[in-house]
Amino acid sequence: METYKCLKCFHEWQSRVKEYKDWGRRRCGHCGSRQTVTKSVYDRAVDAIADSLKSSPPPHPPLPSSVLFSLDVINETLPDLATAVKVIWQMYQEAQDRLEAKRRQT
Repeated sequence: METYKCLKCFHEWQSRVKEYKDWGRRRCGHCGSRQTVTKSVYDRAVDAIADSLKSSPPPHPPLPSSVLFSLDVINETLPDLATAVKVIWQMYQEAQDRLEAKRRQT
């Protein structure tokens, strides 16, 4: 069983089936959206953004890996550009929070 994240309301849930063979069945239990992604894919994108922010903070361009991993998440939101922007902003905020948490630990 996998953990999924809704890209509309950012609700997380664990699937009741081993894997979704039919994409249409994978829906958020909170808002009903089908714009979902596995939590591992989402976390990988957030970690890549955090690494990019750490190694080349703005205004420098992001690392290519952060762009590629972010596209894995953003592809699930298309063609809804408003949701894509909201998801990018949420991933950026979570990446900054993770960096701040690491700074506090050291």
